[in-house]
Amino acid sequence: MQGNSAQDSNNNNLRNDWLNLETSSDANNENTLSAQTDTTKSSANQLLTNKIDNLKDKTLSEQSQTLPSDLLNELPTQSPNSFSSDLQTQNGFQSVIKSPHTPKKYGGIKIVATILGVVLMIGAIGTSVILVQKQQLNIGSAWDCSKYKFNVSRTGVVTVQNGSRYNERPQQAQVYINNTLVSTLSVPELNSGQGATIGTVSVPSQQGFTWKVRGTIDCQNEGNYQAETTPPVTISASCNNVVAYDKNWQQLNMQQLSQLKAGDVVRFSVGGTTTSGNFDKARFTINGVQKPETTNLRPNTSEFYYEYTIPSNTTNFEVKAEIHHSQLGWL
Repeated sequence: MQGNSAQDSNNNNLRNDWLNLETSSDANNENTLSAQTDTTKSSANQLLTNKIDNLKDKTLSEQSQTLPSDLLNELPTQSPNSFSSDLQTQNGFQSVIKSPHTPKKYGGIKIVATILGVVLMIGAIGTSVILVQKQQLNIGSAWDCSKYKFNVSRTGVVTVQNGSRYNERPQQAQVYINNTLVSTLSVPELNSGQGATIGTVSVPSQQGFTWKVRGTIDCQNEGNYQAETTPPVTISASCNNVVAYDKNWQQLNMQQLSQLKAGDVVRFSVGGTTTSGNFDKARFTINGVQKPETTNLRPNTSEFYYEYTIPSNTTNFEVKAEIHHSQLGWL
């Protein structure tokens, strides 16, 4: 019994030493963790390991029997660096030995940040792809020729207007007049809503013509102009009264005419008035006989005259005169 009591006493002393050692180690480790330096933690853990080894050697040398199995189970079997950072309760006492440096796991945050970065990257790439595709669509697609139009005026001025919502690149424009290629003009780059005059070609504007402008890349337009018609001009013209003169261009009145005798010379004259055009000749009919046309003019006038000699046995004269208008004919 005494042997057993002595053994129990030694075991109790060993347990107390172990608890004191653990308490001391806990204080040292708490101070070490608060300092947050890897070097100090490593030294404290090494010191703890050495004390445990010395305590085990001392106990084994003083006692011929082995430690109780429950106490041996409480002794550390791994290096201090592998101890858990959580408080553990074993056989009624707490182990407060903590790992000197256990890196915090930021895996969750890193994963979230990585996923967010990937999502943003995918969004940026998607936006870039959309922008590039849209730019290619503007360049590669057919032009809106219903709003991109060429025109040739009646005087031959060639213009182009970009009424589409796209900016269109430069090209050449082939201009045809009456189905004949007359010119190839340069068309500049045109922004949406922009127009330009690209040149002038020769056209038969008075006679009317057809035109066509064809873009070498895309779009063409055509049209025609009818011949211009001159509106009719209203001309007013009339023939004046016949006037009789003697050989000296003295006007004869009715009494003097009644005194004429066979062989006398009379000059019958006629003129006219007009709002447009001119008179170019005249003709006289005397006593029912039409005389030859005449272009003779009374001096310093526009009157035409015919010289007539009074025949024998003629006592009455009936004279009719006509004047010719360049556009209206005989009046």
